[in-house]
Amino acid sequence: MRCTPGLLRRCWPAGLALLLGGLILWLAVPRAVASAWLALRDPVIQRLDAGEPVAPAELVALIASRELALGWVEERETQDQRATALAELALRERRQGAAERVMLERAIGATRAGLALAPADPRNWLQLGYLLVLLEGEPNRAAAEALLLSMRIGPFQAPDLLRRRLFWALAHWTLYDEAERRQLGEQIRLAWRVAPGALADLALDAPELLVPIAAALDSVAGAQEQFIAAIAFATPLPIGRHGP
Repeated sequence: MRCTPGLLRRCWPAGLALLLGGLILWLAVPRAVASAWLALRDPVIQRLDAGEPVAPAELVALIASRELALGWVEERETQDQRATALAELALRERRQGAAERVMLERAIGATRAGLALAPADPRNWLQLGYLLVLLEGEPNRAAAEALLLSMRIGPFQAPDLLRRRLFWALAHWTLYDEAERRQLGEQIRLAWRVAPGALADLALDAPELLVPIAAALDSVAGAQEQFIAAIAFATPLPIGRHGP
């Protein structure tokens, strides 16, 4: 059949629609594959969150699935889960030198990428501070700043997060100036109001934190005496429990 100008005008919209449909399908298939990988690995994240055993091979597969998804969609939660799995692998590489450092650097990069997408996330700023301490092997200014940002963005957090964040922030006490110490003091007083037992547990677990905690409670009537009494009933926690 001979293509006339009129026929071409009628066929052009249909051809364009077919082309666009094919392009959408071509783009959608890898995204669907990535989503399938994410769904497949969701139980791994659930078990990590619950503190249940996860095999190294499962962590590697989890990281691969997140990186596949990130090739198509830059999404905060996916970056967070990738960072969590990388951090877990890094902790298992302890005392193995270069391998541990590489994993920590990758976990820090993933956490920062997630924060670039959603900076108002106190839990991720806590995770960044924690990972920076592990990377450097000691308190450092970059970690101290990340922990302060976590407090500024989300001061009112669950008691367990409050306790963990206070532990790492107080470990950086000497690196903070007076204004920053006042902010940390506000967090200590908040923790005293919402979870006094957890604060006492923290002081018992890390006696070097007792002085700044007691100093922060000095402005609260009767708090110091109650705090000292609470320590008598406190339960020390394993140091590993302080990680995000």
